[in-house]
Amino acid sequence: METILIIGLIAFGGYKLLKFNTAAGMEAVRAFSYLEILQKGGSVDDANAITDKFLSDLSSETASKVIALAKFEYEQVHQGKKLALVGYAYRQGLRPNMPNWYASFVRRAPSTATIELSYRAPQVASGSPVATPAGADSDAGFNAFYETFANEVQRIWGESSGNFRIVDMMEDEPFRRAHRDGIDPLVLAVEQCEQMGKIERFPNYQGYRDALGIELTRVCADPDRAATLAAQIDPAWLRDKFTSGIHPRRVAVACCEAAAA
Repeated sequence: METILIIGLIAFGGYKLLKFNTAAGMEAVRAFSYLEILQKGGSVDDANAITDKFLSDLSSETASKVIALAKFEYEQVHQGKKLALVGYAYRQGLRPNMPNWYASFVRRAPSTATIELSYRAPQVASGSPVATPAGADSDAGFNAFYETFANEVQRIWGESSGNFRIVDMMEDEPFRRAHRDGIDPLVLAVEQCEQMGKIERFPNYQGYRDALGIELTRVCADPDRAATLAAQIDPAWLRDKFTSGIHPRRVAVACCEAAAA
């Protein structure tokens, strides 16, 4: 099995060698190597072991060629969508080499039609169903929606994650439905992070109140109406929301919806 993949790497030796020089980038290389070995008939254990062996010394010729081949495939075949392939590899049994928060998040990345065609009928190790690939969506409105969502999730997480980009997950149909249903992408970002245990905290009550004021203005799209709603909020009720860790964005939406009812 190892020999089969090495032959392919030698044949590829003329391609310009460019490394993925971040932890997330190397995880994408591991995912590619793992799936290639699995596709060629290797077991889950073999694919993990051989991948680790290939990339144990990043200065070696073998590692350089694996990285170069992975880069080529991501750019030319998978349109740069690293998360989709890494998530797919995790679901097929790749042992994560990243923090738990990253692995948990990326496991949810949906597959793509290209991945399904390249690695069809693999062994599903985790018991999780492979996400159904969705068709391409060139709608500028959806792209803007998802970019807003992605950027906010990155801000809330507040962790350095190399070239990790949640926007690589754009084939996920639930997000398309959210866009069609008019869901606020900033609210969706808060919900997604909270579901994964990441809650945005505010240093003090005044900071929380200030954030609420900004959110009321944004959600209401009318500064005067936002100011009126802010003045009507019971201070004790709001302080309870702050103490309970309820995001001010959720409070703003609830206030605007109640006023419109």
